Parts: sequence; C-alpha cells; structure tokens
Amino acid sequence: MLELLFRLCCGIISAISNVTGYSYEVVNTFLFIYLEPLILLVSGWLITYFGIKYFKSTFNKIVLVLSIVYNKIFTSVIGLIWNLYAQFDMQTACERAYIDLDTLGKITGLGYVNINLFLFIILFLAILVFNIAIILCQKKSYQKVLLQERNLNTN
Repeated sequence: MLELLFRLCCGIISAISNVTGYSYEVVNTFLFIYLEPLILLVSGWLITYFGIKYFKSTFNKIVLVLSIVYNKIFTSVIGLIWNLYAQFDMQTACERAYIDLDTLGKITGLGYVNINLFLFIILFLAILVFNIAIILCQKKSYQKVLLQERNLNTN
C-alpha cells in the first residue's frame, strides 16, 4: 500500500516534469526542498500575524508567544536545509537529497520509501492541517471576545 502511494507520488512528479519540461529531479527538488517548507513557513507566519491581529483573547496571546518560538525554530531549520542544498544545482541537490534520505531511512529503520512518505506527505500534511486549525481557532476566539465586548457594551 505504501509502495503504491510512493509510486503514485512519483507518477505525479513525472507528469509535472513532462508538462513543464523540467527534469524529474528539478521538479522533485523544487517541490520538496523549497516549496513544501515555504508553505509551512507561510502558514506559521500567518499564525503569528493573526496572533497579533486578534491579540485581545487570552488564547491568541498564548498562541502568539508559542508561534514566535515555533517560527524561530522552524525558520532556522529550514534555513539550514536550504543552505545545505543551495550550494548545488537542482539536479545535484536532488541526488544529494536522495543520499540523505536513504541514510535517514536506514538510521530510522523506515527505509527510503517510508521516510519519504513520512516526511513529505504525512508530516507535511499534519503540520499544515494543525496550522490551519490554529488559525481557525484564533479567529473563533477573537470573535468570541468581540461578542462578549458587544454584550457588555449593550448592558
């Protein structure tokens, strides 16, 4: 089942490669070394932004502090990864990433396919869904505070 999912993902990358004219390795590098982390960075920064924008609620004050720490750590880690692979052209970066992921797969016992699925599908989606849920909770918490203030002002 996991092998099938991995092959499906590879097929999608191949299709993107065929449509864009870029090699499989270039598309793979762009998607998984640069685009996915960027999406997570932006979603993390949005949590901080909404924490500032909706600062009135206690929940958002706590989330704001935690999101600043989260963003600092995540930005540092992504910066290290980008610096590591930026020294290579996209083809070589993909080859280097393959070696790194193969090594990580051996160290963890997950193997190359499962470490890819875990990092680039499961973990990515889990973090993204979590970040979106936090943003939605921030908005709801802020709306609750506004409603309470309106009720106090009308009484």
